[in-house]
Amino acid sequence: MAEKPISVTINNAVYLVNSDEGEEHILAVAKMVNERINELRRAHPNYAANKLLTLVILQFADELKKLEEEYASLLAETELK
Repeated sequence: MAEKPISVTINNAVYLVNSDEGEEHILAVAKMVNERINELRRAHPNYAANKLLTLVILQFADELKKLEEEYASLLAETELK
């Protein structure tokens, strides 16, 4: 784990994150999350914060699942060669 926690603000809440990834990486990830929240907030201004966060989680999980499937497919193709 990192030597000291990295402070990030997500959706106006401050979090201390311990990670081996480094501050630049953690800040970039927090920026991505905030950008998604803000996109959804513009599209759905009446949604509560917890609903926005849940939708962001679903979006990221969907993207991760697709990337995992693509990776598995590429691995399978490579093994066939």
